[in-house]
Order: sequence, then C-alpha cells, then structure tokens
Amino acid sequence: DLEELRRTVRYLELEERGRAKEQSRSLETFRADVATISLRVFACLPYLLPVLTHLDAPATGEGVMLSTWSENYPVLARCVVTLQDLDSFLFQAWWARVLAFNVMLASIWASQLPQLLRFNALQAAILYVIFYLPRTTSLLAQSLQNDPDSYFDNGPAVFGALLFCVVYAVVCNLNGRFPDGIPFVSGVAREGTRY
Repeated sequence: DLEELRRTVRYLELEERGRAKEQSRSLETFRADVATISLRVFACLPYLLPVLTHLDAPATGEGVMLSTWSENYPVLARCVVTLQDLDSFLFQAWWARVLAFNVMLASIWASQLPQLLRFNALQAAILYVIFYLPRTTSLLAQSLQNDPDSYFDNGPAVFGALLFCVVYAVVCNLNGRFPDGIPFVSGVAREGTRY
C-alpha cells in the first residue's frame, strides 16, 4: 500500500514536471514568434521615409480630397490623407527627414543589427534617393532648356513605381522572405550590407 502511494506520488511529480517543461517550451516558442514578427514589422518601417517624402506627386497633392480622383477612389484618398497627416506629424522640422535618412544609413554599419533590418534600411534609403532623380532631372532640364516639367506630368507614374517597390518589400518582409527582387536597388543594397 505504501509502495503504491510512492508510485502515485512519483507519477504525479513526473506529470507535473512534464507540464512545466511543456509550458516553458510553449512560452519560449511564443517569445520567439513575437520576436520574429517584431523584426519583420521593424524591417518595414524604413519604407515610410520614401513614401511619405514622395507623397506629394501631382495625383496626391495637398487638395486630394477636393479632386475627382478622391470621388473615384474614396478609400485610397482617405489613406493618402492619413499618410499626409502622419508625414506632417513625423517631419515637422525641416531637418527631421535628413536625420531619419542618416539614421537609416548609420544602421547599415551596425553589425549587431540583424541582416534583414540593415538590408531594408539601405534599400529604403536607395529608393528615397532614386525617386528624387526624375524631379531633379526635370527641374534641371527645365532650367536649362525651358522644357515643361516632366516630373509633374509623370508624377503619378513615378509615385506608382515607388509604391510598387515598397508594397513588394513590405509583403516579402511580412511573409518572412528577403525582399531582394527589386532590379538594381536590391543588388546595391545586397552589396552594401555584405560584410
């Protein structure tokens, strides 16, 4: 009778240890999942800078809610206005964009950061700079030859291309894939973060 009681106590202790180990494993798994999801979301944040900076393309200018475009696409127009509000909140001072851009560049050399964060920061910085080129080129051509400003004629297409690149990168990041399929930009970002 005493032996049977000991076996029962031993069995209950083993069962309790097993439950404790299983709970510990599930807690560790949960923490790992939260860390992975957080990393993926943080990897998407640098793409806010190029999108917010180039949000003033002609189709999405200040008076977007007064345009016919907003009547045709009310949900998109509301999203644009929300992003414009976010832009005015984040970048109230003229130097805030410069600071954000330099922080992205500095993070590339922080080898303690995960490769995914460094790659996305550099890729977003490259997109930020590249999408200034059409505007700069057209302004230069206009000042030299009195040509019409082609950026403002093609601004929606330029912004659409930027948005396509950003959506691709965000979807890849959130799905756990490396967003290295943007021609030229991803190659430069890959080379820039390799060390």
